[in-house]
Amino acid sequence: MSYQQPEPIACDCCLMPLSYGRHYCRSETRRGPATFPYTLCLDCASDEANDARSQVDVFVLRRAGRFSPQWETAVRSVLAVQA
Repeated sequence: MSYQQPEPIACDCCLMPLSYGRHYCRSETRRGPATFPYTLCLDCASDEANDARSQVDVFVLRRAGRFSPQWETAVRSVLAVQA
């Protein structure tokens, strides 16, 4: 049985809902042994300012915070160690 990642609910940059048919870009960043996914709508993905490491960390934390406050705290600690 393979695990399929659920569809994202919103852009991790502008928080615009990603409804059916709206195009988006999935990406991920590596910090040490961990890989963190994030999703951007095409408008945000085309903005070159969103490629900065500090911006990517914000996207990752927003996504983690939507899951749970405990998960956001855990991700924040991993990102702080890898900074």
